This record gives sequence, structure tokens and C-alpha cells, in this order.
Amino acid sequence: MHLIWENVSRDYKGSDTGRENYGLSAMLWEAIGSASAASGSTIPSAFGPRSPNIASEKVSWTADSRSFWTLFVALIVLKGRFTHDKYYNHFVDFVELINKCLQYEIEQSEVAEVREGFICWVKKYEEFYYQHNPSHLSACPLTIHALLHIADSIVSASPRYCRFIQPAFKSRRFPFASINRFILDHARLSHIRILYDATDALSLGTTDMEDNHCAFLPSSRIRTFEQGITNKIIGALCTPYDSPIGASARNQDDSCDATFVRYQLLVDINARAHNRPLLFAVQTFYGRLMHVVVVNVGAIPSQNIPATHVVLAIIRSCKVDEHHPKLDIHYYSEEGALDVVDVTTVQCLVGRVYDRERWAIFDRSDLLSRAVYIEGE
Repeated sequence: MHLIWENVSRDYKGSDTGRENYGLSAMLWEAIGSASAASGSTIPSAFGPRSPNIASEKVSWTADSRSFWTLFVALIVLKGRFTHDKYYNHFVDFVELINKCLQYEIEQSEVAEVREGFICWVKKYEEFYYQHNPSHLSACPLTIHALLHIADSIVSASPRYCRFIQPAFKSRRFPFASINRFILDHARLSHIRILYDATDALSLGTTDMEDNHCAFLPSSRIRTFEQGITNKIIGALCTPYDSPIGASARNQDDSCDATFVRYQLLVDINARAHNRPLLFAVQTFYGRLMHVVVVNVGAIPSQNIPATHVVLAIIRSCKVDEHHPKLDIHYYSEEGALDVVDVTTVQCLVGRVYDRERWAIFDRSDLLSRAVYIEGE
């Protein structure tokens, strides 16, 4: 968090562009900030914190919001803004490397790609921003050099293990002593648990809270609250439920359009050739989920088919006219025809950012968090 989002993805004050030309005018920066702030209404709140206006709300920046903006929103609002594409491409390379580091699983070959990738990225960084000029030394903090050691850190301590030992950091002055004590205590408890079959007795996990601690009488009417009370209720729920909706979002319109989805269909690639056999291939589409319809189908005794029901999704498709060459970002300007599909073809929600008269779609899910088509099922 502090290595990337608070010490690499940041501004370096008092430094000019030197012999390069990567600077953005105040007008461009304001347009980028406005597009970033507006994106909060078209990105599901579950995706991450609402992006503030990066041009005027710098106090609202946190490591979490900076991370989400860098990995998703910035890729859209910065595209085509620089005088030369090499600066944007350099930024895309950085995001690709970070995404590789954040994978649930990473192969040894990918670790080597991360190592070589950061070496190339830092060399270009020095060429573009440091320019081997002592007057630009402020653009080279220690954290830029630390990027070169990320691959070694992944090898020595896997992401899952780092997440396991995170509660051990009790002392800033002696962190390694805290880690050693935590690992030793955990090993002792594991030994006792196995030796005496005391898994339940020594379980350190949280238990589900009983939901019968309160009794409620049935309400006589549905109550609506004024906006001020609604905001306070939202604020009270943010902390216990670890909601990504922060204070800056509660002061705005908290409604998010969570109706756009990613879905897959089997498409006949020989549809235009009438004499060729049917040949289906899986294709990905994006659109606005308008209705979910449940159709009750009666039994058909003659075919030995029992009564059942079919759930259909009615989706207004998006006419995607451009794809990002490297990342899972897709652009469209208008919507297309209606698709009526089986609801199981809907894979996940997607987020959208409106920038320069068109929409950009991005998908934060992956193979572990979306429905995937399996042939034969």
C-alpha cells in the first residue's frame, strides 16, 4: 500500500518536465478530475471507493481510492491526454505489472516477468522523469528503487502467507520479533489442536452472531426518511460492514448504476454462409440488464418433460466499437438491440466511465469471481 499507492502513484511538486513533454495543462487536469468524480455514479459500489475529483479534492485521496483510480479509472481518463503516447504506454505497463502481482496465483515464469518488467519500467522512468538530471532527483524516491525487489519479495513470502502474518505486526520498532512470536504461538496451537483433537475448542475464528437477540413487532406502515437521516444511517452502516462508501461519497448522490453486465453467448461464426455447417464459438458481450423474467413451463407428458421454469435476462446490448490493445477495457458510444438470454449466461457486473463523448467499460472480476461457460453443461 505505502510502496505503490502513497509513494509511487503521486505528484512530485516543484519539478518541471525538463527535456520531456509529459505535462498536462490545468484545463486537461480539470477535465480528468471531472470525469473521475462522475464515474462514481456508473461504477458499482462493490468495485471500490468512489473516486474523488483528483484536480480539486486532493484531501479526499486515500491509498484505497488512489489504488482503484490507478488500476481502473486512470486507464480510461488518461488515454489520449498526453502529447506523446509513450507516457501513457509507460503507465499501462506499470498497471499490467501491478495486476500480475495481485493475482491469486502466480507461476515462477510470471515472477521472472515481473522482475524483468520492473527493471525495464524503472529504466524508462529514469529516462522520462529523472532524465539523469540532478535537479530532478526529487522524482526518484527510494520506493522507485524498491519496485526492483518486488519479485524477490513474492518468492520469499507468498501473498497468502503475507496475509496470514499481517496480525503479527504489533511493534513498529521490533516487527520481526512480533512475527517470530506469532508464528511460534500459531505452531504450538496447531500442535495441541491435532494432538488432543481440540479443533473446535481452540478455534480462533469468529462465530456467527445470533439473530434472535431482538424481537420486533410488525410495522404498521413503510417509513421513508429525509435525506439527512438517510445519510446518517448509511454512515452508521459503513464501519461495521466495512463498506467502501466513504465520507466523501455520503455527501454526494450515493446511487450507483449497477445494471450493466458482462454476458457470453454461443454465436454461429458461419451465420452469413448458408451452405456451411453450424459452428458455434463463445463470444463476450456487454449490456444493460433491463428485466429478469421467470417463465413457468408446463409439463409435456408426450416427451416425458416435467413442469419447470426458465429464468431469462433481457439485456440492451452495447455496440462496442473499440477494445484496449492490452487491457480488458472496451468502448462504445451507443446501445444496440435487445438480447433475451438465459440468466446463467450473465457473468458479472461491470463498471463504466464516461469520457469524451463515449463510454468505457471495465471488468474487475476474473475467472475466480465470475460465471464461466463450460462446454457440455
